Formats: sequence, C-alpha cells, structure tokens
Amino acid sequence: MGGEDHHWQPPDIPTGASRQLHGTKPMSIRGRMYLVRERHFNMTEDERSWRAKWLKDQELSPREPVYVPEYFRERCNPLRRAVMLPLDTLFKPLEPALGRANAYTLRWGVGKGLMAFFSVCSLTYLLTYHDRTWLSASGWRIRTSRSETLPGDENFPNYPEIPYQTYANLGFDEFIEKNPWAERT
Repeated sequence: MGGEDHHWQPPDIPTGASRQLHGTKPMSIRGRMYLVRERHFNMTEDERSWRAKWLKDQELSPREPVYVPEYFRERCNPLRRAVMLPLDTLFKPLEPALGRANAYTLRWGVGKGLMAFFSVCSLTYLLTYHDRTWLSASGWRIRTSRSETLPGDENFPNYPEIPYQTYANLGFDEFIEKNPWAERT
C-alpha cells in the first residue's frame, strides 16, 4: 500500500446520438459533401460519381412505397381489422381517383366524423330518455337555475315557495298526478 492513490474511475459513457447506438460513433451517409462549399472545390472524380450515385438512390421508383399485406395483418389485430373493414371497402375504389394518401385522409376523417356523430346521438338519447326518477336509482339528474330577476321586475324576488315535502322527491308528485290509481297513503 504505497503512496499511490488508486481511485475507481467510471467508464466513459457516450452521450447524445452515440448513446442510442450503444457506444458506436454515428456515421453520416452523406459524407463530407453535404456542404455546398466542399462540393464546389475539393471533389475528386470518384467522389463526384459516388455523389451522383447517392442522389440517384434517393429517388423513389414509381412502385414505391410498397404496400405489404402481411405487414398490415401483423400490425392490426383481427378485431381492429374487422372494425376497419367497412370504411376500407368503401374507400378502396376511390384510391385511383384520389390517390392513396388523400383517400386515407378522407377515410380517417369520415371515420372520426361518424364516431363523433354517434357519440352526440347517444348522449342526446341518454339525456332525453333516461332521466333520474323516483322509480330508478340510475340516470341523469339535470338541474336548472332560476331566471335572473332584478329589483323592479314584476316577479322580483323570484323566490318560489316550495313545500318541504317536494325536496328530493324526484318526480313522485308528478307521477301521482298522472296516475290517480296510485294514491299517496
């Protein structure tokens, strides 16, 4: 145990993009020729041919992007494919006229619009026909506020006289009035 000072040092941990590559250095496929100045002055003939080949490789062929049905089957489960089937069959004939991207966007918008429409219809139905009464413990209980009255109005102070028996009866009195056979005992 001499005078040497041995301290443990953590290994160099890569940061930034190299951390995502597990310690390897990222490689640019553009090379040094992505700068305009470098392309103008210091390019050799080999580099010019390499750059021309690289630019040609960036062009898509007419058949790209390629639709792979197996990829679609792996990506979407059977239930999702069944839900997507009606709109897919409706918009498949429109692809040649609109283009694949526009047909997909229109299909997405129509699907979301139909979901919003049915949601609004369902909510309207529930609020209209499933209110809370004394016969059921479920349903919506909708309360309304009194109308605003100011001093000098004919119905000021707008304080209705409500007997204590009618608090929280949830429509029991209206039921008795409509059905004389159900008398209050």
